[in-house]
Amino acid sequence: DRMDPEALVALADAAVLRGDLARSRDLLASAVEADPRQGPAHLRMARLYEASGDAVLACEHLLSRALVLRGDARAQLDAIRCGARASRVLAGLDDAARVKVERELERDAKSPERALAKTRVSGPFRVIGTWETTSDLDLVAVSPQGRVLSWQGGGELTVGDVDALDREDLAFKGNDNGTWQIFVVRRGDLRDSDSRTEGALRISAHGQSRRVPFVIEGGEVAVPVAAIEVRANFRWERAE
Repeated sequence: DRMDPEALVALADAAVLRGDLARSRDLLASAVEADPRQGPAHLRMARLYEASGDAVLACEHLLSRALVLRGDARAQLDAIRCGARASRVLAGLDDAARVKVERELERDAKSPERALAKTRVSGPFRVIGTWETTSDLDLVAVSPQGRVLSWQGGGELTVGDVDALDREDLAFKGNDNGTWQIFVVRRGDLRDSDSRTEGALRISAHGQSRRVPFVIEGGEVAVPVAAIEVRANFRWERAE
């Protein structure tokens, strides 16, 4: 359904795994057009514009997201931190939400380093990719439920070196039990049947770290590099 915003976002995720960023962008734009109240789609569009260096359009989407997700304090903070007028963002919030956002802003004002830390790459999952050539590759993670996470968004994450041609850094939160898959994806407009790219991922997950090499050859687009199994451990103790 071309008017189903959730389906359009899902198709955008599929396009990411195919390395078709132009198609993914168009689908996300269609999702926003079909339903301007789609907060996740606005966030994804903001990430796209940030990566392309268009801070103004990125902030417009963050502001739209904040006005849609009135109960989401992080959405309000993201909009204000990007430059949106605080008075406009805070207008209409209930007292509890307004106080929470204002306290966070006061802490940012007292400690600029704290505000900067919000943008640093961090999370219980972290993938640092490096490769030898200047092929523009993307790091993509897929959750056990099929949710796609990349520099375009898809969850609570931070990214680094998105504009670099020989590396990328992706960190995200993920506590879902099951198998998390890590892919390296070559952008569709850069495929070359004769090309070969070698690299490695440094993957840290919940306190464990491992280096995993990878190779992309010929017309390959999405190469699965690692699968991370997350399981919950329970321990019973006798009550005293």
